[in-house]
Amino acid sequence: MRITPADILYYSYCPYLLHKDTGKTKLLGDLDLFNKCLFESIIDTERKCLLTDSDVTPRKLLRSWDTIWWPAAVENEIPLKVVEEECVRASKFMSDYCNYEISGFMYPTVGVKITTQREIENCTLHSSVDMIKVDLNNREKNAVIIDFATRELSEREIAIDMYNIAKSYSFYSNKGETITYVHIKPKRDRFFISSAIFRPSQMKEIDKVIKHLAYGIYNNIRYMNRWNCKECGACKTFKF
Repeated sequence: MRITPADILYYSYCPYLLHKDTGKTKLLGDLDLFNKCLFESIIDTERKCLLTDSDVTPRKLLRSWDTIWWPAAVENEIPLKVVEEECVRASKFMSDYCNYEISGFMYPTVGVKITTQREIENCTLHSSVDMIKVDLNNREKNAVIIDFATRELSEREIAIDMYNIAKSYSFYSNKGETITYVHIKPKRDRFFISSAIFRPSQMKEIDKVIKHLAYGIYNNIRYMNRWNCKECGACKTFKF
């Protein structure tokens, strides 16, 4: 059975949401055209720098932005004035991105738009991330997973969010590396960045949780969530 980190999130939050489209957008959200082009520009630039072994700069980011944003704006018939205003706004985001360490040479990119799958008993967990980097400041085995997100999560929230945990678990090789999950969300004219570190000892406990949830999904086990089910009423016809 094929499952995704989103399925893990929905099921951990409410088993009813796993089979209903209404709750999915509420939990994960959608990207608008501007943010889609913004993220694609950064990913495209990181890919080019990976191939040429060079650094990411605001100028390189804006070059990618122009090749992605203008065709999308024409296709969606966006007024020229709005297009130009959004270009100015994008330049602020690009400069802000380059202020973070993750864009520097101590965090080389090893891949973009990476997909993986992991067997969990009767299920296969399929996952994808926007970028994977390595922290050269850390002498231990490590991987830095970067995802451009639709939700704004704090440091505490990102560490307990099952969507991010399932993604980190998907890319864990069981070879003792530390996984750092970086969550990037646009906010006004700059990025809101939060992260969580999952060490090998934590991955052992996460393994138990993911397998438990995957078992519940595979066997269609419903349960009462005493925090989320209160006054919900979505499962009135279902007897727990």
